[in-house]
Amino acid sequence: MKKGMFVIRYRWWIIITTVLLVVASIVPVLRIRINPDLESYMPGSMPSKQHNRIISDVFGNDEMILIVLETRDVMDNKTLKRVREISEAFSLMPGFGRVYSICQAKNIR
Repeated sequence: MKKGMFVIRYRWWIIITTVLLVVASIVPVLRIRINPDLESYMPGSMPSKQHNRIISDVFGNDEMILIVLETRDVMDNKTLKRVREISEAFSLMPGFGRVYSICQAKNIR
């Protein structure tokens, strides 16, 4: 019963302290920056990191963007024309090394 009386007696101090702690913890949370590049966490001497660099040099950047369009019929002429237009627009933008779409596929099953 002593704990209950303590909480009742000092309820405003407990509430104020809790609010101050929450507000004080918001500031560091807003400054958190996440580095999504997993390779930066590996040491440079690690063989798999060195091999990954060689693969990136040969095949290009490994960062991808996937754009998905919803349609009833993928093989419809209007859909394919729209996909081609979007692909060409992205290929003309700076910063995009390669653009792949269904229009460039050699074999579609």
